[in-house]
Amino acid sequence: MADTPLVSVVIPTYKRSPELIKRSIQSVLNQTYRNLELIIVDDSLVILLFGTR
Repeated sequence: MADTPLVSVVIPTYKRSPELIKRSIQSVLNQTYRNLELIIVDDSLVILLFGTR
């Protein structure tokens, strides 16, 4: 894999259903190109869990 470029897949999400996020991740994992990194940016869960602190 050292000869193939790294492809970054960024999935920004805000208040998405867990099923949609799961399908998005599975779609990336199903790719035949293997030199991938997956970055998920969730802009709501931390606020939902710690927003009052």
